[in-house]
Amino acid sequence: GLWFSAAEYCELYPRREETDLVRQAEAAYYLVLDDVGEESQRDNYRISRLIADRYDSAHQVTVCTTNLDGKSFRDRYGVRVASRLKEIGGTVECTEVVRPGEKP
Repeated sequence: GLWFSAAEYCELYPRREETDLVRQAEAAYYLVLDDVGEESQRDNYRISRLIADRYDSAHQVTVCTTNLDGKSFRDRYGVRVASRLKEIGGTVECTEVVRPGEKP
């Protein structure tokens, strides 16, 4: 799997053809897309497209971390993207997630 910041993905996206990290994010079977909603509004389509492409590509598992509630996520990325994300990663609500090796 791969843990990738949404803002970092959007920053590298214009050079995706030459960026191994972006290709890895798009191809990884299991992707954690961190801080979704922290990228600029103009980059919403890049995150939406990544989720939709991963859905279309053999239902790769995609987990997003975000401070957005469900309604805000749907408003920002669309009902279709939210539905696809739910299908390929499920919905888990929690108050805190700690990366391996980090202290809570």
